[in-house]
Amino acid sequence: MGEVIRIHRVRAGLTQKDAAERLLISESLMGAVERAERIPSLELLAGADRVFVAGGVLKGCIELVDEENYPAKFLDWARLERQAVLMRMTPPYIGFIIEESILSRTLGGAEVLKEQLLQLLECMEGMNHLTVQVMPSEQHMHAALNGPMQLMCTAEGRNLVLAESQGGGRLISRPEQVGDMFDLFGILRAQALDPWKSAEFIETKARQL
Repeated sequence: MGEVIRIHRVRAGLTQKDAAERLLISESLMGAVERAERIPSLELLAGADRVFVAGGVLKGCIELVDEENYPAKFLDWARLERQAVLMRMTPPYIGFIIEESILSRTLGGAEVLKEQLLQLLECMEGMNHLTVQVMPSEQHMHAALNGPMQLMCTAEGRNLVLAESQGGGRLISRPEQVGDMFDLFGILRAQALDPWKSAEFIETKARQL
């Protein structure tokens, strides 16, 4: 994607500095996008398509950027930033549905799991923007047996789904597919324990360790 942007910039007879000024971004960001060190935003792609007179080529790549796998170095950074997002002044509303079996898996030992469960309870009790529900093991059939997924509503008003697998994740942006996934999430919430019963369940698990 970065190379395609660079080619159209050069064809338009613009330097990185010229392009950055016209797109109202920094020259360093322009360079980072072309070197594939930064993922271009939707606004940047649309603006570059117009400024470089790309004839819709760059604008048409928006879905390709959405569905591209993110480099591992970005994922490492994202994991470190997750808790900071929860604690900021205007946090996002976040809901989790967790399989009961996950809450019983003693990776690192029973004491580590107990600390994790207590930390989870603390977050559930202290964060009004956070909802956690437990999917009981007795619910043999549920709507997410095909694997984990993350549903996101962006600040731009777009709905996206990250379908996870052992080989990585795939970002889905096609409205019809995203709509189906959001419907599945609604079914999952109905099948799982409600937030209050989930908190009681997690507290009981912690006491048993």
